[in-house]
Amino acid sequence: MRTCPSGHRHICGGGELPPLSRIVGLLIAAVATVIAAMASVFSGIVAYDPLREAVTAGSVRFGANNWWPLLVYGPWMVASLSILQATLHRHRSAHSWCVVLFLSAAALVLCITRAPRTLPGVCAAALPAIAALTGFQQSVRQIELARRPPCDAVHRRHKTLCSSR
Repeated sequence: MRTCPSGHRHICGGGELPPLSRIVGLLIAAVATVIAAMASVFSGIVAYDPLREAVTAGSVRFGANNWWPLLVYGPWMVASLSILQATLHRHRSAHSWCVVLFLSAAALVLCITRAPRTLPGVCAAALPAIAALTGFQQSVRQIELARRPPCDAVHRRHKTLCSSR
């Protein structure tokens, strides 16, 4: 251990570059996160009209039915950001996952109720909520994989010794 200029005791890096596989892994995680974010935004745009139409004009006052879909996708986005933050800090986020799953299910049901009663109509109505949830889950998984330390030679050697017994 060396003392760094900041005065805190920790191991200072010698200016080494991370391995190429680590850089590629982080790049893939970043691209996957951007794609998932784009899919979520597009899903919200596609689901906006069915969610807005799910509220009848007589049940909401002051023209608030135009803003009503934000009651679904606003908390969904906040819970998603909480999950991303927890993932980056390696904390659990069970409560936020429950919020995301519940609101995804609510969006799914509300969109399906407004869809034509045909198989293609129901599938098209269900797809935005499923795509947003699946894309988000996969981007969280990419972040988890990128945060995982690479296997080192000691770990591989230990695994080889244990499997040869």
